[in-house]
Amino acid sequence: MREISWSNNLLIISQCKSIEETEFYLKITQEEKYSNRELQRQLDSSLYERSMLS
Repeated sequence: MREISWSNNLLIISQCKSIEETEFYLKITQEEKYSNRELQRQLDSSLYERSMLS
């Protein structure tokens, strides 16, 4: 199991508004092996909200 980098953890913790959103980004970051830049892009594009709508 791959761990999430400290910088990605900080991004997720600082930008997520709910526990569900935090868990979503933690899971997808680990599964997709997001870099810090890619994670920021996904957060900025509201991936969580878009996935909840579909």
